[in-house]
Amino acid sequence: MFRTLLLFLMISGIAVQGQGKPGMADIEHNVQDSASVYFHERLLFRFVTLPSLLSTEEGRHLYYGQYKMRKRNPAEEERAFFELVSANKCREAIAAGEKLLKTDPVNLEILGRILQCYSTADRENPQGPHRFTQFRIILDAALSSATGADTHKTYTVMNVVDEYILAGTQGIDLMQFRRRSQAVPEGMMDHWRKGRRKISFLVIYSEE
Repeated sequence: MFRTLLLFLMISGIAVQGQGKPGMADIEHNVQDSASVYFHERLLFRFVTLPSLLSTEEGRHLYYGQYKMRKRNPAEEERAFFELVSANKCREAIAAGEKLLKTDPVNLEILGRILQCYSTADRENPQGPHRFTQFRIILDAALSSATGADTHKTYTVMNVVDEYILAGTQGIDLMQFRRRSQAVPEGMMDHWRKGRRKISFLVIYSEE
């Protein structure tokens, strides 16, 4: 089901043109400045209530602003949620996932998995389209970080799981690629290659 979701996103043209690597220093400053239009609490409130009103630039600040502002759920609660998804216990997973999103709403993996559950067990629930809009906002934000040539894009992400999600929306199965990683001042650079096809990710680990 999650692969079906990624396929739908590919067909619907979710990928956006690269707008350059985000200026992390500027984003870090903006999300902590209560006078800024990109103040984290202001963006987070709109994301939770009316995500369709957020621009891609606001989404970028929300996604990359996690570097300073993110609140995490207990690891055991996240693990329990993913186990429910894997066991196809979708209704239980929806309840658990919605609870997790109250603490950590800007989480691509949880949003993606809970969408999988809504599409399987509760398609008529209006919360499903709401979560889909949030997923698209954050995915657009991450895709807009692309730099480099069309034949070798580099994306900036907040964790390794997001690499697989971004690649999947472009029809790339990273499980079939070989990875070479190198430490860089900002975090970790992952270079993936299969034959002549290449894609890279700069992973910036959020402060917790």
